Amino acid sequence: MNVLRDRIAGSFYGLLVGDALGCPVEGYTPGKIRQIFGRITEMEESQRGWWPKGLHSDDGQQAIMVCDSILTDPERPGQVFAHLIVDMYQTGPKGFFKFGLHRGTGGNFRHTVKALSRGCKWNEGATVTAGNGAAMRIAPLALYFRDDLEGLARAVIDLTRVTHLDIRGLAAASAVAFIIARALSWEGKPAGLADEAMIEFVHELEERSSDLLQRKSNLHDFSEALRELFSFFDEPRQEVLKKIEEKANQTSLFPGGPTSGYVLASVMTSLYMFFSSQNFEQALTDTVMLGGDTDTTGAMTGQMCGALYGFEKIPRRWLENLVSFESLEDRINALLEKKISFRPKKTVIEMEKQWMEEFS
Repeated sequence: MNVLRDRIAGSFYGLLVGDALGCPVEGYTPGKIRQIFGRITEMEESQRGWWPKGLHSDDGQQAIMVCDSILTDPERPGQVFAHLIVDMYQTGPKGFFKFGLHRGTGGNFRHTVKALSRGCKWNEGATVTAGNGAAMRIAPLALYFRDDLEGLARAVIDLTRVTHLDIRGLAAASAVAFIIARALSWEGKPAGLADEAMIEFVHELEERSSDLLQRKSNLHDFSEALRELFSFFDEPRQEVLKKIEEKANQTSLFPGGPTSGYVLASVMTSLYMFFSSQNFEQALTDTVMLGGDTDTTGAMTGQMCGALYGFEKIPRRWLENLVSFESLEDRINALLEKKISFRPKKTVIEMEKQWMEEFS
């Protein structure tokens, strides 16, 4: 397989694998995961209610929609994404625990979708959230703009502000995207990517986002926390996670652990798990075993590790249990070739309808 294609496929499928691996234990503590499953080394069935083995959540759904948005219009992906998330809502069933074809979405995202459905403009339904919802789905932008950091910055801002108005949410997405873009051609250890160039990219995006959104609050919280992370991530893992948690809780209204949905917690933790990784399987298993927002930390660590280690290094048993496996090949080729106005063999709505019917 072409090396670049292998890494693009690794990042895309790595996101979906990490999401599906973490779904059954989302919200569990590390102790509860060990009590029920031991160590997570396989795709598992959920022990609580409906969740088929190997099925991705909203993280993977939105990543596919991000992919389709950037391949439809790389200059204005946000507008396409806004239309897609509304179509996903309007097409599927509504009711108790049913939000169209969307699965497992949070309150802020649902607020945005409903606002867009009522007719507000594509960039006027966002909420002031520093949640990890933008970072979890960002890989396709980095795969497309892999050698164009200016284009990547524009696309991250354009697409992220469909749902996020808090600069920390945009900054976190930019950090994950930057790592993926560089990892596609990186030949060294992952820790070598933790450098000043990354901090500068995030810092500049924070400034641009502030000017665009006319917001100054928490302007450089993420880039400053990133710099601190780089200064101590060679310490023992539990010490690093403790420091991430402490730093995050200094600026959070709702203190939580290092894998909570707040970007200074879960996104920083996922970055650390990537920088300290030895291989794809170890990184994903260790990440999910931390508990908390496991589907999203799995998705974030998976998309970064996949970009570095490649598709061939993802355990085959995980891929074969992944519901979406082999359904994204045309999209991966289109990202490799940077196609514009691309139309996939199956739309995201057609795929999600099929999976919904299959597992209902």
